[in-house]
Amino acid sequence: MLSPLAAGKGASAEEEKADVPALLETIPIHADFVMAAGIIGEGKRFEWVVGGEGDEKSVVKSRMDRKVYTHVPMTKDGKSKIRLDGREDSVLGEGDGAFVSSVQAGDVLGFESIGEEEAEVVILDSD
Repeated sequence: MLSPLAAGKGASAEEEKADVPALLETIPIHADFVMAAGIIGEGKRFEWVVGGEGDEKSVVKSRMDRKVYTHVPMTKDGKSKIRLDGREDSVLGEGDGAFVSSVQAGDVLGFESIGEEEAEVVILDSD
């Protein structure tokens, strides 16, 4: 998982060298961006908190009008599918992606695995 450098975009040389991420146990990057990847078991649900940790603990600086891209990689011969937020018309199969804009830090996006196999998911959350 990736998260912004804790010191932010205006980090000093010393803070840059310390290389401390905003979220523990993640790789720090120089962007207002959080990335995660994981596997959702068959029939299971996963929730992504926009901004990384929730409204009050968000690790991103830009809290309004965030953009979240979700991708389902080709890993199970087309047998994986997810549904976004329980919407019948928002089903992603392997190789598909969806871009959700105008969400705020702290908003929750839900993903449900509805295919024949577990689903790998990549989430990119940016300003």
